[in-house]
Formats: sequence, structure tokens, C-alpha cells
Amino acid sequence: MVLGQGQTINSANFLLIQAVDQVRQLEDEQCLQIYLEKMQNLFTGQSFDLYWTQQGKCPSHEEYMEIIRQKTSGLLRLLARLIIQKASALHHRNIPLESLTIKLGEYFQIRDDYKSLTETYTGQKGFCEDLDGGKFSFPLIHALTSLPKDFQLHALLQQSRDAKGLDVPQKHMEYIVRTLQGLMGEITDQIRLIGNDKKCPNWVLRLLVHRLAV
Repeated sequence: MVLGQGQTINSANFLLIQAVDQVRQLEDEQCLQIYLEKMQNLFTGQSFDLYWTQQGKCPSHEEYMEIIRQKTSGLLRLLARLIIQKASALHHRNIPLESLTIKLGEYFQIRDDYKSLTETYTGQKGFCEDLDGGKFSFPLIHALTSLPKDFQLHALLQQSRDAKGLDVPQKHMEYIVRTLQGLMGEITDQIRLIGNDKKCPNWVLRLLVHRLAV
């Protein structure tokens, strides 16, 4: 952190106020309500993440996925809701953009968790960066919940401290890849359905999603 925590927090708060002002300029009360609702969800999700980290409590798979929907998918869902709200034609408001953004958020977060354990991504972000901060990532949660409860946390987390990294067994990595492939299938199906319904294939979005594929 270059500028320190105080300056960073102050700058982030200022940007949040700027975002509120930009939404206000849309002159649509519903847009402001959407913004406030999604930001509340985002911070609620972050609070659970902080709690698990501070308490050393491993969330369940379902809990982690719900937090992804609130946090990582949150800003995407916010944009989707605003786009739909300001759509010029009523029939455009029936496009299922929000469900698509939920899946995109899930894929992006799990992909990020997975990539943090690969060599290429390590040089860019740092090996097991989330583990260094005590965070519970998708691969770690799957590994922990697959082991007997009496030693699961001690064995894996002690390994990460001693070796400055976590050697996640291959079977867990394969599970993550299968999960990502399943999500990618759902995402491409939704994009295709939306494109066929509106007679717009949206090649830019398809290319973006293709480049995210693992």
C-alpha cells in the first residue's frame, strides 16, 4: 500500500460519494435505491469475509458462494440493474442480465482463487496471497471440508505457514477446474440465449468470456 491506510480509506470513501452523485444525476429515484441496495449487500458480504478471516472460521461452500454473489458479483449486478432500469424500451427490461452477472461474478472469483495457485499468476499477484492474509479461498474451503474435522485446519494451515505456500492436492484442483467448466457452460448458454432473443450475438462479450476461460 503506497499511500498508507488512512489516505487509501479516505480516497475510497470519496469515490463512493462521487458514485452516489453520478447516480443522482440520472434523475431516477429507483436508480438511487438500486445503488444503495447493492452497496449495502457488498459491504455485508465483506463483513462476513472479515469475520471468517479474523476468527479463523472456515465457511461452508454455500456460505462462500453467497458471499461471492454479494461481493464479486455485486458491482456487476449493480451495473446490470442500472442498465435495465434506464433501458429506453420496456421489452429490454426483461433481459436476464442480473442472472448472467451473478454467474460471471462466481466464475471470476473462483478463477481468481484457482489462478493464485498456478505458476503464471503467482508472479503477478503472489503465491497463495489470500492465505498470507488468512482468507479462505474456494480451493482451500473444498480441501478443508474434505478432511476429517479434527485436524483439517491445523494440517493445511500449518503447512502454508511452514512452506510459505499451500500444496493443494491434485484432486481438489481438478474439482475446481470442473466447477469452472460448469460455470462457463452456464455463462455461454445464457449469453447465447440473450443474443438469440434480442437478435444480437454480442461478440465482444463472448470474446471477453472466452479469454477468461481456464
